[in-house]
Amino acid sequence: MIEIIKSKNNFCTGCNRCVRECPMETANITYQDEDGNIKVKIDQYKCIACGRCITACKHNARYFEDDTERFFNDLSNGIPISLMAAPSIRTNIPEYKKIFSYMKKMGVNRIYDVSLGADICIWAHIKNMEENSSGISPIITQPCPAIVSYCEMYRHDLVPRLSPVHSPMACTSIYMHEYQGIKDRIAALSPCIAKSREFHDTNLAQYNITFSNLLEYIKKNNITLADEEIQFDHDESGLGSLFPMPGGLKENIEYFTGRKIHITTAGGIDIYEKLDKYAQTPVEFLPDIYDVLNCSEGCNLGSAYPYEKNIFEINKTMNNKRMNMTQAQKEEYYQSIFKTYDDTLNLRHFIREYRPVQSTYPKITDEDITRAFQLLGKKDYDSQNIDCGACGSMTCRHMARKIALNVNIPVNCIVKSMQAAKAEHEDILNIREHETELLRSQARNELQLTKLNAVVKATKIGLWDVIVFDYNPLDPRNIYTWSDEFRYMLGYSNEIDFPNTAESYFDKLHPDDIENAYIAVKKHLEDRTGSTPYDVEYRLLCKNGEYAYFRACGESIRDNKGTVLRIAGAVMDITETKKVLFKTERQRNEAEEANRAKSLFLSNMSHEIRTPLNAIIGMTTIGQLSKDIEKKNDAFGKIDGASKHLLGVINDILDMSKIEANKLELSPVNFVFEKMLQKVADIVNPGITEKQQKFNITTDENIPAVLVGDDQRLSQIITNLLSNAVKFTPKEGSIYLDSRLASEANGLCCLEISVTDTGIGIPGDQQQRLFESFEQADAGTSRNFGGSGLGLSISKRIAQLMDGDIRVDSRPGAGSKFTVSVLMKRGAGTNKSHDIKDINADVRLTGNFAGKTILLAEDMEINREIVITLLESTQVTIECAENGKAAVRMFGESPEKYDLIFMDIQMPEMDGYEATKIIRSLNAAKAKTIPIIAMTANVFREDVEKCLKTGMNGHIRKPIDLEEMMDTLREHLL
Repeated sequence: MIEIIKSKNNFCTGCNRCVRECPMETANITYQDEDGNIKVKIDQYKCIACGRCITACKHNARYFEDDTERFFNDLSNGIPISLMAAPSIRTNIPEYKKIFSYMKKMGVNRIYDVSLGADICIWAHIKNMEENSSGISPIITQPCPAIVSYCEMYRHDLVPRLSPVHSPMACTSIYMHEYQGIKDRIAALSPCIAKSREFHDTNLAQYNITFSNLLEYIKKNNITLADEEIQFDHDESGLGSLFPMPGGLKENIEYFTGRKIHITTAGGIDIYEKLDKYAQTPVEFLPDIYDVLNCSEGCNLGSAYPYEKNIFEINKTMNNKRMNMTQAQKEEYYQSIFKTYDDTLNLRHFIREYRPVQSTYPKITDEDITRAFQLLGKKDYDSQNIDCGACGSMTCRHMARKIALNVNIPVNCIVKSMQAAKAEHEDILNIREHETELLRSQARNELQLTKLNAVVKATKIGLWDVIVFDYNPLDPRNIYTWSDEFRYMLGYSNEIDFPNTAESYFDKLHPDDIENAYIAVKKHLEDRTGSTPYDVEYRLLCKNGEYAYFRACGESIRDNKGTVLRIAGAVMDITETKKVLFKTERQRNEAEEANRAKSLFLSNMSHEIRTPLNAIIGMTTIGQLSKDIEKKNDAFGKIDGASKHLLGVINDILDMSKIEANKLELSPVNFVFEKMLQKVADIVNPGITEKQQKFNITTDENIPAVLVGDDQRLSQIITNLLSNAVKFTPKEGSIYLDSRLASEANGLCCLEISVTDTGIGIPGDQQQRLFESFEQADAGTSRNFGGSGLGLSISKRIAQLMDGDIRVDSRPGAGSKFTVSVLMKRGAGTNKSHDIKDINADVRLTGNFAGKTILLAEDMEINREIVITLLESTQVTIECAENGKAAVRMFGESPEKYDLIFMDIQMPEMDGYEATKIIRSLNAAKAKTIPIIAMTANVFREDVEKCLKTGMNGHIRKPIDLEEMMDTLREHLL
């Protein structure tokens, strides 16, 4: 995003003029800096460069940048440049011909009048309408860059309505390149700030030189313009010389097309509200042409015109020029020129496309507004409808909405601040009244002065007074006295460290507080009525080099004419109060951010869990109702897929919980690297086949055949990366899985495994967020593609446990490359068949266990039914116990009857752990040897270890994997 309008935060006073004038709700963000000052900054991704905040700002805190400096620097360096100038240069800069002469001497090659582009633009509109045989469809013509940005960023529904014809300046640039053979860079002289964005988007000009910055550059560099004047380098088309009938877009279209059209023009501060209403209006009520501009006076006075110019003079001069050109030619002339354009120009050259900008815009609910009002302390109707506008919003409800959008802050509400200040001020007034009375007593009674000192020491309030000879606080005749308590607050011990002078105080004021403190005391002194209180906050530099916050108040002793004779007051250290205030604000912001993250996570989880549940429930109903076997099988297949997806979401959540508890551990084993890759490929192949994608695997032959590491966790990382690649790569795209041995030392192998795709890509500013918990590239990713936002975070943590990491290289529209690096030990042996289970072997889901009897301890009837049904084909005999107590009883009565026990863990009356311990302790030979296999949903590593320590021989997790259960039976029954 090109940055045009910028802020000077040190100049910003938080006056909210920019907020009030900006037509975009979220382009200005109000915040409080570390010193508690209210500031306003720009969100460049929401700004349309209309320029209104610059005009509104009275403190020089907003400014814009164009290409004036770069233009003159490039000229000085000999870069070939030609120039085009807006027609309004004639009235905005009367000495423009002398400026042209200077630019020619600097190296500018050709100079063209954009009036020519305006003629081409109107011709292109007419030709485009002639090609539209179905009639004139309502369009928005001549949209200036700010209008285009508004539609592309905020009103995507208006983008199809934008006229496809380039702007006059763009048409001029195209004419110079395509029809005059000019190969130079193109610079544009314009009164428009936003032209920089148009040129950035279309690349039809390389410099935007605004009228105001050009004149400022000439003045700043003391450039003297010679008397020589240079004209344009082509026959001036003049203002409307081709289409001046009498010069408007409507008249020219009607004249050359023979059609009667309805045209409406608009511009100025309310144009964006009008565009919103235009978008909501049925098409039958829309004008044929809606001619709109950001500026109220059109391009005669753009957002960067010289402000000293008179609008009435400019408009009159421009109109006279147009009328003179109109009367100078006959209709036959225009007909012949029009034909010349037809014969010379190609309409396609002057047609442009618009690109809607995809940006997030949070939805605000009534609950969000209510919470914002609570932060504002506005709990009733009257307080919620004060509508003073001081915060920059038109109404209190708009202010609450902006707080909910995180672009404004409660402290910016003047009413809330006044109420808080009033409460604090009342406390100060009580102290001030007390101290004033004591100070007046000093002149009457020395004893009262002693009492005053006692109170000051007890309350730790610093006192001061000034005998006033001049209302200038820095006048050396004024006599200052500072109490020792005040000196102690600052870390000084006596009058030598901190003399009784004005400089002692003013020299230690924070630079940002000097003016405010000076003005506060001066206004109090100069008000002869005595109604202006002296009550001010400031920061003073302490002896330890740190600044502390203070609140000072004072009262004056005056003669009968109101002249101040003496002023005295108190100072309180409020540093801790300020720290608490700043800390509270930070904590509130952190809490709100955490709450937003939690809400987003719960929303994603709700979607990710409910979506497969909906498929499971829906397909179950379809399977129950259908009599068609194929349809039933299809439903069961989709139930299986949705169930595995739901299990994956749950596993991700559980893995993340273990990561956050620092309980995720690795289980190193010997494994064959290529077999692990093939297993991963088998998992993702169905999705690749469904989307007709190309999938290529390349493996470095230097990678040892056998490695030592946690192959399950490594395959989890690669599966996640491949699944993402499949998800974000369109049909018939390509996916590459490459692995290489990056290095090897002392038996440790550094592997680099990369997954490359030709998918949608990821913007650079969003890439780091990918590896944060519950985060995705943008808010729309979960909605468009699904996913919990946990996979990459878990993968990165696993890679780090393997002494590695994950990095990403991606560009939007150009695909992504994720590379994971891990450290693995070289394993023993090179033959894939040695001591390693062949993961490519056919899955054996059948077996014959006739004559074998299993005792199934399971309290859930449906779980018992699942096991019995899954093993029905194996001819094994299964007897069931509804809890651990029943399992102990049944085994104790007939220990020789059973060959294996499947033991659930969480059961009523007696759990699986206790039941196993009792069985192992029974006085029967088979009690010590019978295989007891945990069959449970407790699947964490510590759960498995606890099962084995209790005396069990193995562990099968729920949901039950049939292949895993069959392997267990073959291991213990055959």
